[in-house]
Amino acid sequence: MNGSCDAPRCTSAIGVPAPPGSARVPVGRHDTARRMRGRDLSPGQDGRRHGGTGRRLMAPRFIRVPWLPGRRTVAVCIGQTVFWRGTGRRALPETLRVHESIHAAQWAECGAGFLAIYDADLMAGIARGLPLDAAYRAVRFEREAYAHEHDASYLETRRPFAWRDL
Repeated sequence: MNGSCDAPRCTSAIGVPAPPGSARVPVGRHDTARRMRGRDLSPGQDGRRHGGTGRRLMAPRFIRVPWLPGRRTVAVCIGQTVFWRGTGRRALPETLRVHESIHAAQWAECGAGFLAIYDADLMAGIARGLPLDAAYRAVRFEREAYAHEHDASYLETRRPFAWRDL
């Protein structure tokens, strides 16, 4: 089931034989995102693939919004979309772009599990008696993002699941 239609009998994405003469179209949210945006974060020369999954990392979409919950919240990454608070013509700071792009890569690795891991780390910090700001900074996802937000090329060399080592 390699998905190639060169074989005498090709299969669909779910393993069911495709009708004769039909073309197999790649499916899945990552393929759709690649076709829609076409912005690839991985270096084109060596063809680095994310996490050995065969998926290329996609650049997140940044959307400026006038309001986010919390006085100090500047940006929130949900999946491959980053909502950032901005007014007027203020440009997106480069460190914020890198920080949130790291979170988008973490979302790509963990899917919805990102939220569960993030919340578990945050609650563990609070249970240890850390103030909320310190508990937030102790979340493994945040530690990786803050440690590398000043390195614009970090995503090109980042090891998959690098946050686990923190």
